[in-house]
Amino acid sequence: MRQELITYDTFCQAVQKMQEHGEKILVRTILSHTGGSFAKIAAFLKRWREEQAYTQSQIDHEISPHLKQAILAEIGKAEAQAKVALEAQVAQASEQLEETCEILAKQEKMLEDYEQQVNQLNQQVAVMTQLHTQHEEKMQVLEKKLEQAVAAHYAADKQAAIADTRYAELVKQLEQTKAPVPAKGKKDRHHIVPA
Repeated sequence: MRQELITYDTFCQAVQKMQEHGEKILVRTILSHTGGSFAKIAAFLKRWREEQAYTQSQIDHEISPHLKQAILAEIGKAEAQAKVALEAQVAQASEQLEETCEILAKQEKMLEDYEQQVNQLNQQVAVMTQLHTQHEEKMQVLEKKLEQAVAAHYAADKQAAIADTRYAELVKQLEQTKAPVPAKGKKDRHHIVPA
């Protein structure tokens, strides 16, 4: 503990600040603010409480019952007005909360709609992707068939050329076998000399 010289005025100022902050008025809590000795603070606290009790008793004796009643009525009126004002603020806050909830509900509905649209688009994309894949597969099959057809056509052309060549050779051979070769020195017996 700090052993500092402390006056009663300093003590009273510290206690007033503690009351304003809602602190408990105890010797130890006062010591933490003012320092000094435990015995001195305890003596100051005793004196302060006696003064507070005396002041309160004087106030109670000096204020007439009618004045007390008027003060209490004013306090009650102020409390009622504060209550009405607070209720109005609560009602306004409730309305704002309801409006906010409605806006939030609309936004959630819009979000759900957007999610549905996104899901539909994703499904369409999946279908288009599948169709594209199928189209590519068909194109690959057709390209392979086209290659096979071109190869078959080339082979057929080659076979036709070979067949044409063979046919020409056969025709030539056939013509060679049909042409008679005349014998030398012999005359045709059936040959008639014109008159």
